[in-house]
Amino acid sequence: MSAKNLVLALRQQTGAGLSACKQALEHSQGDLAKAAEWLAQQGLRVAATKIGRSTPKGVICAGFTPCRRVGALVEVNVETEFVAKNEAFLQLCTQLASAAVAVPASPSPLTPEQLVALPSSTEPSAPALSVKIAEVVSKLGENVRVPRVLRLPSTSAARAAGAPVGRGIVG
Repeated sequence: MSAKNLVLALRQQTGAGLSACKQALEHSQGDLAKAAEWLAQQGLRVAATKIGRSTPKGVICAGFTPCRRVGALVEVNVETEFVAKNEAFLQLCTQLASAAVAVPASPSPLTPEQLVALPSSTEPSAPALSVKIAEVVSKLGENVRVPRVLRLPSTSAARAAGAPVGRGIVG
């Protein structure tokens, strides 16, 4: 495979920029798997530098179980309204709301810290949602924060189920 095709394949796989893909392939001596891993590590470093930044904009995403007996509202904040409308950010928000709904009921409320520690899917080797958040931070270049999570019990969820399901803008 030519160098150009390797860069394009890595970009399609990771969503990283062309120059970052080229640098990762040079660092990994042309190995796609090692280059993707290197990009992920770099993304976590980038995410760590953005943690202290203010996040006044964002969305509130709603999720319900298929039978609409349990629901959840998750507020996810970012730095700008432009990023709050980005498809990658909105997919992350939907994934967070779905994960909040999937958590088994417990007497104590679900905290944002508990939510982001959950696996990102039902696969045994799935990374935590915090890793998915770091990937989005790296990709979009803005801090992402989950300040509030609210699970709705069956009676409240049933009442809310008649309301439109989706996202609302914060800020």
